[in-house]
Amino acid sequence: MAKITDTTNPELFANSDRRTQRNILLSVDAIVDAVRQTKEAEAAEKDLKAEFYTLAKAAYWEQNQQAEVPLHTFDATGKSEAVQVNFPNTYNLDKDKAVRIINLLGKTHPLAVHFQERTVVSVDVSSLNKQQEIDFYKELSALTKRYKLQGMVDDYYSVAPEFHDDRHSLTPAVNKAIDTILPMQVHVTTI
Repeated sequence: MAKITDTTNPELFANSDRRTQRNILLSVDAIVDAVRQTKEAEAAEKDLKAEFYTLAKAAYWEQNQQAEVPLHTFDATGKSEAVQVNFPNTYNLDKDKAVRIINLLGKTHPLAVHFQERTVVSVDVSSLNKQQEIDFYKELSALTKRYKLQGMVDDYYSVAPEFHDDRHSLTPAVNKAIDTILPMQVHVTTI
């Protein structure tokens, strides 16, 4: 017999006939088993992908080291299946990671300029009435257009787009060290 939950919830099918109750027992067990198998498969997939990403990144840096025009999309073929591996120009940078990478490269390294702090202004307009808020936004909009600035969010750090190609002037070992600080994303698609 299945275990009962620790809640005071009534049994949904208590008043059902025996055949329905038997089918429900089998269905509940099958659902729970399928969920367990799905979780196990997802965990195994996660582990396999992590191992593959490590191998793919190493091959990517080796393949592109000193390349005049680095490649960012490759095919990988197994015994019976193939996947496309893409290394997109996407990095999640924050101040700590920027400082660590600049320290790793050295402040005078040509690639250090690719890690940039962006100052963004945030303004709390809650003390303004609706008309003042509209006027403020109009003035702010004119000011941002004059300086060719974009919207207001928060302080953030960005990686210049050129870094993704320029990093191939570094050795695979340095790229691996950078990847421990600022992991490069890998997308794998079946083909």
